[in-house]
Amino acid sequence: MLQDYYNDLPRHKAVQGNHKRDPGNISARTVREVHKLLRPALDKAVIWGELPNNPTLSLQLPKEDKKIRDQWSEAEVITALNLCNDPQLRAAIAVQFAATTRSGELLGLTWDCVDISDPNHAVIRIEKSLERVKRQDVIDTGGRGIMLEFPPILGGKCNTTMRVLKVPKNSSSVRKVYLSQTAAALLMELKRAQDAEKEAFGDSYRDYNLVFCQLNGEPVEQNYLSKHFKKFLVAHNLRMVDFYSLRHSGATAKLRGTRNLKAVQGDMGHASPEMLTKIYAAIVDEDRVHNADVIESAVLSLVQAKK
Repeated sequence: MLQDYYNDLPRHKAVQGNHKRDPGNISARTVREVHKLLRPALDKAVIWGELPNNPTLSLQLPKEDKKIRDQWSEAEVITALNLCNDPQLRAAIAVQFAATTRSGELLGLTWDCVDISDPNHAVIRIEKSLERVKRQDVIDTGGRGIMLEFPPILGGKCNTTMRVLKVPKNSSSVRKVYLSQTAAALLMELKRAQDAEKEAFGDSYRDYNLVFCQLNGEPVEQNYLSKHFKKFLVAHNLRMVDFYSLRHSGATAKLRGTRNLKAVQGDMGHASPEMLTKIYAAIVDEDRVHNADVIESAVLSLVQAKK
C-alpha cells in the first residue's frame, strides 16, 4: 500500500505555494520528504509493538534529479561589491557571502546580535530568522518558536499569512559567525546610514532594531531582497544568480581557503558535514588531492628509489 502511495504521489498536482508560477506535479524530493516523516513514525510503532516490522525499509523511492545551484566565483563577488553603491545591498551581499547565512537569518539579524566594536574580531550571532508564516499555524501552536510578530502593513489586504521573527528550526542553526574586516566595515557604514534615516523619519520610524530593513524600519522580506538584487545585476550587466547562492559561493571560498570541513559546517549551521560533502563534492576532492601532496612531501618523497 505504501509503495503504491509513493508511486502515485508524482501523478498529482503539487499545492500552490507563495510563488505565482505553476508548481507542477509533486516532485521526487517531496516524496522523499514524506518518507522521512513516515519512516521514524513507523519505527516507533514497531518499538511500541503495534507493528511486527517497519514496512518503509523495503520501499523504492523515486530518484531525485539534483540541480547544481549556479553561483558566483570570488572574482564576481568582488566585482559586484565594487559596483554596488547602495549601503544596505552592499552590506547584505558581503555578509551573506562572508557569514554564509541563510536569507531569513540575514534579514532577521538585529543589531544586538552584531559586535563590530573591534573590526578585527567582529562577530554576529544567528539566533532568529525572518519568515512569513501562516497565521493559523501560529494560532494552532500557541505561537511556539515565535519571538516577534510584526503588525500587518497599513492599508494592506487582510491575508492568511504574517511576518514574524522566529527561532531557527534546528539547534545547530543557532551559532556565532566571525566576520571579515571588510564585512564588518560595511556593516558600520550601514549603521551610520540607518541612524541618519531614523533621524529623518523621526517618530514615524518603526524601530525593530533590524540590521537590514526598509527606510522606515519595516522588515525586508526575502522576495523583495531577491528582486532588488536582480535589478542590480541587470543594471550592471552581471551574471544572473539568485541572492541565496551567495551562501554557496561563501562556502566554496571557505572550503578552498581553509580545507576545514567542520569549521565551514559550523558557519553554515548544518547539523552534520554530510550536506557539505554532497553539495561541494568537487571542493572536498580538492582537499583529498591536497592530502596526497602532504603525504608525498612529508613522507614518501624521502623514500629512495631502487637502482
